[in-house]
Amino acid sequence: MMENQSIINYKDVLLKTAYYKDIAIKEMAKYGQPITNENINERLKNIDRYLAIFTHTTRKPEKKFDAQLFTKEMSEIHQDLQFLYELLYDLAIEEFVDIKSFAECHLREVERKTREYKARVDIETNSSFIGRTIFYADGPFPWFTNDHYMFTDLGEVQIKPGSKVAFLASGHNLSNKNIMIGLSIGNEVTYIQPYNYQHDTFTTNGSSTVNSYEVNINKEVLLKNTFELTPEKMEVNSKHSYITYSGRNKILTTQDKERQHVSQNDNYSFFVTGSWEVSFYIKGGTYAKFEFSKVVANKNFDGIEIRDLNKVQKIRMKDEADFGFSVKTDGEIYAEQKMCYVQDDKLIHVGGSLSNDFLIEEFTSTEPKMYRAFLRVFSDTEEYPRIDSIAIKELIESDVIMNDLL
Repeated sequence: MMENQSIINYKDVLLKTAYYKDIAIKEMAKYGQPITNENINERLKNIDRYLAIFTHTTRKPEKKFDAQLFTKEMSEIHQDLQFLYELLYDLAIEEFVDIKSFAECHLREVERKTREYKARVDIETNSSFIGRTIFYADGPFPWFTNDHYMFTDLGEVQIKPGSKVAFLASGHNLSNKNIMIGLSIGNEVTYIQPYNYQHDTFTTNGSSTVNSYEVNINKEVLLKNTFELTPEKMEVNSKHSYITYSGRNKILTTQDKERQHVSQNDNYSFFVTGSWEVSFYIKGGTYAKFEFSKVVANKNFDGIEIRDLNKVQKIRMKDEADFGFSVKTDGEIYAEQKMCYVQDDKLIHVGGSLSNDFLIEEFTSTEPKMYRAFLRVFSDTEEYPRIDSIAIKELIESDVIMNDLL
């Protein structure tokens, strides 16, 4: 603002100098004096051009009105106002330009932030089922090249021992063959390809401790919205991870937006009426053997038997007509599995629940280890992949989450 004030003062002096110079030239021409720069400067040297052109004078009331003097003074006032308007106009323009530049600068920052948040929302939305985001970064990235490889340092990442981590990337011209993330600790370096249907992951050394709790809520209570689910004698820790299972010995059936839990009948079988998608979890089992009332059109396993089950195996099946089935397993069957979060030292179950019985598993581990992360990109053509954003996900319980994709 002080700089603008100095510029305005300078312009004010220039305008008045031109005004007084024009008067001096007219007077010299009128009286036949030589019009030279020396004569002009002589006339101007005693004029204070920092003051207004019109100077106030006091007149006695009985003094005779001087029309010529009045006209001259009004002309001077008019000239002062004209200069003032010109200066205010220039000042307004300069202020407008400054504000416009300021606004454009901040708009560019807002646009950059918007792109950053959109990229993060996109990558989070498309991968929220995988696990918890422990690292995120968006471009442009500072690269250095070596032969056909480009590298960029991502800094340090904390990962819990015994965790599985997955790497996700978004951008242009990406493939699992030309982009990897490197995780180094000490002298060991591990490279991970972007997460895909083959589940490219990295398991850190160490293991987690699992504590189990059972909670039963009165069946008369409808659990339609997000609710607290903190077992007695549990000390909730925000550094721990929590998974819940609900609907023991039940299956989940879904059709459009409608969801139902279906219980076993007296023959330990399940029966589905209509075109419903069926899903459930087998937890802690080693095998599962099925018997079907008909050939089911779609299911995520072959035949009628699954051996060597994962710790938590998700089963899916669907047919366009009614069908029934039974399953024999040495594990436990649950209709649904969800990840919970901690708020104010309380365990929060997101969304409602169709059943009121819950098994809660708490995963604890030792302090996280610090890994150094970097990107390595390969290209044997002139066009390198463009990476817009990347994320590293920590899988809470890999067998649960990853089998949810099948």
